[in-house]
Amino acid sequence: FGGCCFVADRVVMGRRVAYAPVSVCAFPYFSIHLHFYGDIMIYEMRVYHCAPGRLPALNKRFETVTLKFWEKYGIEQVGFWSTMVGSSNQTLTYLLRWESLAERERKWNAFASDPDWLAQRAASEAEAMIVERIENTLLNPTSYSALR
Repeated sequence: FGGCCFVADRVVMGRRVAYAPVSVCAFPYFSIHLHFYGDIMIYEMRVYHCAPGRLPALNKRFETVTLKFWEKYGIEQVGFWSTMVGSSNQTLTYLLRWESLAERERKWNAFASDPDWLAQRAASEAEAMIVERIENTLLNPTSYSALR
């Protein structure tokens, strides 16, 4: 199955949706995802849990390396946040904006497999591992959300 092969249509919470079998890079197994028709964007929230003391290295990598690759592949960031108060001050949270799951899959897979990106990521972790764990969530905005 491909990202454009819809297997069912229905109405969910007053909006027409299509169930589409797609493979999303962050999810290692086959998944069924919802794609809302219309002008509703998909937001991806990623939370990086850093090894102790390695948040500055992650921030540096985003500032000097990662964002340049995202620009190359047309990956649109909404914003980045560090944790002021919470379970850990060694986390970085950011949001990405996608027009569709197919766009996400195409652009993220191209970025994630770029040999130059892989080499620079490895070089940034030559001294020590930076990220211990990543949480990834794909979000659809509600009808009353300021971000649509």
